[in-house]
Amino acid sequence: MEVKLPPLLNDYVAYFDSSPVMAVLLGVLVVVIAVALLRVALRLFLFFLLLLAIALVASYFIAGEEKTNKTIRRGVQEISQQAEELAEDADDALREKYQEEK
Repeated sequence: MEVKLPPLLNDYVAYFDSSPVMAVLLGVLVVVIAVALLRVALRLFLFFLLLLAIALVASYFIAGEEKTNKTIRRGVQEISQQAEELAEDADDALREKYQEEK
């Protein structure tokens, strides 16, 4: 049984066959870059999460608890409606594709 690899992985395997040390160094470099990007992404995520928490606390003090709670509930309802509509559209598309294949 022959396993098909993605083209980039095939190129890497060929490079590994010709120069194993450089291929390993390239792999380590890719992992280091991925970890650095992950750290940046995590810091940005935490920054925006902190901004969201500050905005929520400020809304409680400025607009009041009742208005803030109503706004959050309304937003959650809108998001859940959109998610349900997307799920229905996806189901319809899958049914159409399945019926076309028959």
